[in-house]
Amino acid sequence: YENRVQLIVGYCRWKAAMAYNEAHPDKPMMLKALVVICTDAEALECNIAENNERVGTNHIDDSHNQRRLREELGWADVKVAEFYNYKDNNTAWVSQLKKLPGLPEYVQMKIADGTWPVKTGLELADLSPDELQKVLGDMQGVALPVVQETVPVDGVTLPVPVETPALVV
Repeated sequence: YENRVQLIVGYCRWKAAMAYNEAHPDKPMMLKALVVICTDAEALECNIAENNERVGTNHIDDSHNQRRLREELGWADVKVAEFYNYKDNNTAWVSQLKKLPGLPEYVQMKIADGTWPVKTGLELADLSPDELQKVLGDMQGVALPVVQETVPVDGVTLPVPVETPALVV
């Protein structure tokens, strides 16, 4: 990407302007842009910070972004914790979030949308592949609406559906 203009923040604004311009080619919308010279590392940091400030990210988003900071920039957990302004640079929480990207995508989606608490994901991530498959297989076809509480089942904290007093798997 050397010597190339690249959008690092404001993607939603740009996309909305492009959609408007397609619908109104006679009155195109113009956006102001600030062109800065930065490294790929600075662009990544800026993009993550802007997304977090603009929409607030969830634990799944954070876990993937933190993985990128470690893998692409070589950051240690303490630098990641500092970047995220975790209280007392809490590297223990960073270490916990490292587990989430390894979960099946549909589990990550349930955590990201708040259907399942992050605690459930962290406990599922601690299971062996066979145990994980069994627990998730037992849950096939079980509809889990928005969670109000959790219950431990076979050492894993599973969400309790709002309409149901207990979850049996």
